[in-house]
Amino acid sequence: MERKTTYLEWVKSLPEDDSQYSSCRCPECNSIGLSYQYFGFENSEFGWKLVWCDVCKSGIRISRTKVPKNAVSLIDENDQKEFADKYTELVLIT
Repeated sequence: MERKTTYLEWVKSLPEDDSQYSSCRCPECNSIGLSYQYFGFENSEFGWKLVWCDVCKSGIRISRTKVPKNAVSLIDENDQKEFADKYTELVLIT
């Protein structure tokens, strides 16, 4: 499947609040509902965030993101590897 949506188009389509991702439209396939996951570092409030569509498997990585205090963030290397192994079909737009 050839990707048509740019990174900037993805960023512009994302909601400001994490609670709105489930009703947000995918900029690539127009499906409703996006998923996301924060990743971080020990003793840091910054990390990165992956946002993707479970239907078309496209998404983006947002670097240098402030991780909200109440967010579930994968910090441990094993947890990050387990996530990567589970979501091998994701195609991140750069």
